[in-house]
This record gives sequence, C-alpha cells and structure tokens, in this order.
Amino acid sequence: MTNDRNWGGLRKGAGAPITVGAENRRKQRAISLSDKEYELLKEIASERQISISELIRITFNLDTANETANNESE
Repeated sequence: MTNDRNWGGLRKGAGAPITVGAENRRKQRAISLSDKEYELLKEIASERQISISELIRITFNLDTANETANNESE
C-alpha cells in the first residue's frame, strides 16, 4: 500500500533541527534505583534547584571532563 498523501511519513526537512554536535549530544541512559533511592535523588536535586541529570554530572565531575575535552580540541 503506498501513501499518496503528504502526511504520516518521513519528509525532507521534517523534525527539529539538530543544534548540538554529535560529540556533545546527550543520550538517555538507564540506571536502577529503589523507590527510596530515587526519592532521595529527586529531593537533593530539588533542594539545589537542578535536574537529576545535572546533579549526576556535577557529582561525578562529568561537565568538567567534557569542558576539558572541548578546550583541548580548540
């Protein structure tokens, strides 16, 4: 069955433009936590007014590592 209409399928230029380079693009990852652990993580992030992802990046100095890699390539 072919689609003679211009809806419901892939079209050139459709979707949001990609604004971040492949090396800086963030992908979703999964970690396993108990409900109690997750609630604690949410509470800490909320107290600091940051997202859980940002809390993890700060805690493990991941932003610093990314900035160092970016500065070395310049």
